[in-house]
Amino acid sequence: MLALAFRPDGKEVAVSTLDGQITFFDIQESKQTNVIDGRKDVSGGRKLDDRVSAANNASGKSYNRMTHTADGACLLAGGNNKYVVLYDVREGEGVMVKKFQISENLSLDGTEEFLDSRRINDAGINVDLINDRDGSDLEDRLDTSLPGASRGAGDMSIRRFRQEARTKCVRFSPTGRAWAAASTEGLLIYSLDETVTFDPFELSIDLTPQAVLQVLAEQEYLKALVMAF
Repeated sequence: MLALAFRPDGKEVAVSTLDGQITFFDIQESKQTNVIDGRKDVSGGRKLDDRVSAANNASGKSYNRMTHTADGACLLAGGNNKYVVLYDVREGEGVMVKKFQISENLSLDGTEEFLDSRRINDAGINVDLINDRDGSDLEDRLDTSLPGASRGAGDMSIRRFRQEARTKCVRFSPTGRAWAAASTEGLLIYSLDETVTFDPFELSIDLTPQAVLQVLAEQEYLKALVMAF
């Protein structure tokens, strides 16, 4: 199990597993109600050290972040890939409504569908993964990784680290008109209302609710009103 998300009414729970499936269970009757096979929905994006294409790569095709809408009609899921998928889960169905791509930054690992064949040598290895030094530098030839740390793109102890496109958290707004995703690219906000924008007025680190209450206690009502806005 990688993640779970309770429906807002508490009667159903969605469980994400390593095989890319999302299974739904009825809490009161303790039985499975639905299952979504999301391996094809979440697939896409090829890493530099992948030996197979993005369509044939079965590793990492799963969700580890999920959340429901306020009415429990839809489920939003994301994970260690460049997609966030929205499902309609009403009446025991699991239909994909839309798939969002969180990043098109080619400097991140896992955003390209096809690697440049000109960067692949005869052994099938990407030349970007090969140290371009002649081997004379002893420091480059020593293994200084931390004991027990996973090797590869996720090992922060290696000298060269390439970030991956991934989603670390997804949340819906209480109205269900917008949702946000904390990703490698930053905080992404998607909304159905195009006119709603976050445009604060003279927002600073000292502008807190406590500061507004203090100004209000000093009877500076106009200043408190401006600070509230």
